[in-house]
Amino acid sequence: MKIIIRKISIILAIAILAASLFSCGNTEQPEVTESETEASEALTDALTEAATEEATTAENTTEAETEAVREPITTDFTASAFNLITAGGSGSSTLSTVVTAILTRMKSNTSLNFKQLATSATDAGANEILIGKTNRPESRQIYEKLRSNDYTVAVINNRVVIAGGNDDSLAKAANWFLTNIVAKNKYVFTEGVLTEYSGTYTYNVNSLLGKAIGTFTIVYGKGSNEQKSQASRLQSWLEAYAGYTLEMKDDSTAVSENEIVIGSNSRSSFGTMDRDSYKIVCDNSKVYLQAVHYNGLEGAIDSLISEFEKNSEIKTLDISGTKFYDVYSEKLEGKTIYAIGDSYFAGEGLDPKTEVWIGLLSMKYGMKYENYGKGGSTVSDFITTNNPMCRRISAMAADSPDIVLFEGGANDWNHSVPVGTKDDTSTSTFCGAVKNCIEQLHAKYPKALIICITNWNSYGQKNGVTGQNFANAMIDCAALYPYAASIDATNLDIIPVDYASQSFRDKYSIKPSDINHLNVEGHRYAMPYFEKQIIKLYEDFYK
Repeated sequence: MKIIIRKISIILAIAILAASLFSCGNTEQPEVTESETEASEALTDALTEAATEEATTAENTTEAETEAVREPITTDFTASAFNLITAGGSGSSTLSTVVTAILTRMKSNTSLNFKQLATSATDAGANEILIGKTNRPESRQIYEKLRSNDYTVAVINNRVVIAGGNDDSLAKAANWFLTNIVAKNKYVFTEGVLTEYSGTYTYNVNSLLGKAIGTFTIVYGKGSNEQKSQASRLQSWLEAYAGYTLEMKDDSTAVSENEIVIGSNSRSSFGTMDRDSYKIVCDNSKVYLQAVHYNGLEGAIDSLISEFEKNSEIKTLDISGTKFYDVYSEKLEGKTIYAIGDSYFAGEGLDPKTEVWIGLLSMKYGMKYENYGKGGSTVSDFITTNNPMCRRISAMAADSPDIVLFEGGANDWNHSVPVGTKDDTSTSTFCGAVKNCIEQLHAKYPKALIICITNWNSYGQKNGVTGQNFANAMIDCAALYPYAASIDATNLDIIPVDYASQSFRDKYSIKPSDINHLNVEGHRYAMPYFEKQIIKLYEDFYK
């Protein structure tokens, strides 16, 4: 439900913001384009529902918005020219909406003399209104302590800072500014906080080595998928549980003042270490997670997260440890693994090398890995427009993989491909196409174990056929070949990916309504279960 609420809050915040744009008290209205009018009407329709939702939420939350009523006694923005500075490079549609709303209303006030400038504009020390994460020190001062659900509107050094920890928070800050400043033509400000809002978070992580946690950058070695994967994992945890979104960059970029450095790269060098060992050390404003292998890196991230969970302020770090796995097989070390499938393997927006479970498996064992997953792909060519796998195998690399993972069925079910029987030879049925794919893969890679992986058990009845029918068909077809095996992903005792559970989808799906695609944490959750099955099948195959 958290993801649903966050998505709704973004929509509602923008709706309220846009509604405020066209409901302010000035009688002189700016020119509005047809597209702006249509957008405004659509957003205004959401205003009543948004207000009701916010009122209901306010009654049931411990989060509190505080507003300080101040006499305007200092900077007068109507008395001299000023600049409006907007954060650049984010590509955020919310930021664009915020800027458009504020600009349009302010332009209608003929007493204001201002210019809109990008964040890269030279700091001339003039009066400015700063929207989003600009390069001005006043923005940085606010954002250093701002968490994902927080927002602030403040006046610092004759500059108005409008800041939000994420898109919906920024929209709420801008809506407050529109309602309380622009609509009332109150452009005379006193220094200090005009309004601020603080969310609630699972863990209260404030500082690291005496520095605000929000000032740190996570650095990984350029070209290292292992380091990038673990850096992404730390970034995701801090955002989800502590409310901070740290910048992540590779070591070819300029050095930042405060850094968390992952692994061995140009920022960090250390002696030899075994595969599973790690150290965490610090030096002034730098934290170094030292490990030479994916296993050790994972242990280092585990340990650092544990420290964050226990301490709101970490003054120093000096930790050594070893990562132990419940599941591991030396027989998989250094092997070559290929994968062909649909969006389950492609990642649906995730990086298949560093975030999809096969990529995680390959990094753990130092495997050579190629992924031929393609969103929407069917196994059968009953539908020829969906990149059928039976026609894509010929394009796979001419190599000698030890294992080939072959997954499909969800899109065949969705497009009402006939299931067929295990006696079929035509690729126009699912069974015929599965057999054809297995035979093609074996002809191309005669030494490889071909592991067929079924769809999830998340599909109801369609034309009298369920997702389970497709899963059973793949298992039956794989059993016909001595060089093939199968993993039944519909069996929760084997692969506990339970898309029938709303709580599972809330935590592990890319969105709560999605019954197909795991998020980053979902892939990390599923990987050990697939790993256990792959180890068993591979060891049995080579007995």
